[in-house]
Amino acid sequence: MTTSFSDIAVEFERRAASGVWATVASTNARGQTRVRVLHPVWEHLDSEDGPVGWVGTRRHGSLSRHLAVSPFVSVAYLETSLSPMRTVQAYADCRAEFVDDAAAKRRVWDYIASLPEPYGYKPELAWQSVENPEFGLMRLQPWRIELAALDEAAGWAQQIWRAATSEA
Repeated sequence: MTTSFSDIAVEFERRAASGVWATVASTNARGQTRVRVLHPVWEHLDSEDGPVGWVGTRRHGSLSRHLAVSPFVSVAYLETSLSPMRTVQAYADCRAEFVDDAAAKRRVWDYIASLPEPYGYKPELAWQSVENPEFGLMRLQPWRIELAALDEAAGWAQQIWRAATSEA
């Protein structure tokens, strides 16, 4: 267990940027889990509260309905190599919410577009403009981040960070 986000910040950001696409799980009103593939972009605000994640997604889809029931999601990245056998994972358990403030949406839209591809991207390809009512901006606030790796030669390694105001 690590107590400072700065202990894992560089490696978490590397894994997220190199993985680009993440599996994100949420829960519906019946307690059933749904997994989807999304493109989170993380912003490290030089705080021990951890990074803030941003996801451009449909504002009125199933994810929006799930978050109305339970504001928690799990985000997972996986890198693999078969020769030698190695897997590298990053997990972020987060409180998630949609941000509808126009200025915040514009700022994050521009931030995402400013990052080098493929981690950054052009949001207009999916939503034409930040004013599109279907453009939803989801904010991810991690309360737990885990970095794990299984290496044929080195074995299992794991680092876990929890926010001071951890949800669990």
